[in-house]
Amino acid sequence: MPSHFEAIGVKINSMEEMEELFSKCLEHGTEINTEYGMYYFWDMGNGAELWGQLDSDNEAGLNPHFSGSSSFKAILEREIKDEERPAMDGSLHCQSVEGQYPFAVDIPDMKVRKVEFPKTCSIQLSAFAHNVDIYESEEDYNKKNTSEPKFATEHFIPTGLFTDDGQTATAHAMFGGIIKTAEKRKNSVTGLDFYYALVKTLGGEIDVVISPDLIKDGIVLQKDYILSGHFWLSAKISG
Repeated sequence: MPSHFEAIGVKINSMEEMEELFSKCLEHGTEINTEYGMYYFWDMGNGAELWGQLDSDNEAGLNPHFSGSSSFKAILEREIKDEERPAMDGSLHCQSVEGQYPFAVDIPDMKVRKVEFPKTCSIQLSAFAHNVDIYESEEDYNKKNTSEPKFATEHFIPTGLFTDDGQTATAHAMFGGIIKTAEKRKNSVTGLDFYYALVKTLGGEIDVVISPDLIKDGIVLQKDYILSGHFWLSAKISG
């Protein structure tokens, strides 16, 4: 499975390359100071973003995000605490307003603002593909999905909430929906391609980014096609 970074055109093959990327993020990123430490926001072009972080104990972190056009209505219910993660990472337990289901998201700039819970707002919601399937039509989708349980073309399953006792929920989901727009984009810094699709699913629209390694030969992303798969979710609070 490609890394989340590859879904926005960033290839990392070793810890040394990760450290080099973090150093570049500190060099080129915009500094955002918080009471917990510093974020370094690097706009890499065409929606691709890196969020470096250095907390007050000099613990470092680096997360990708994609800034797209989605506006997903959600109720932010509470922060998900995880002592094993860096202090400036953040995750939220949310509820879809329109789809009426719970889900979890990671927030790359969590410590920039203080959120009063519960908060009903719009979030810019991005999904980084772990795997994807593309179908030309609903007929094609139904023909190729014969096993049970069988999901509607627009579905959302918050798989990251299905945890054993004592485990922390994660920002993962399985969903499917209708492609509204789709295109191949290029990371302006690395020159590497990635795929983008705005997908209408149960509950709203989601910005989906995909590593080219996940797109099978001969498969295209096209308006009105159906996309489904497993994803990591990253979001920004937009209002």
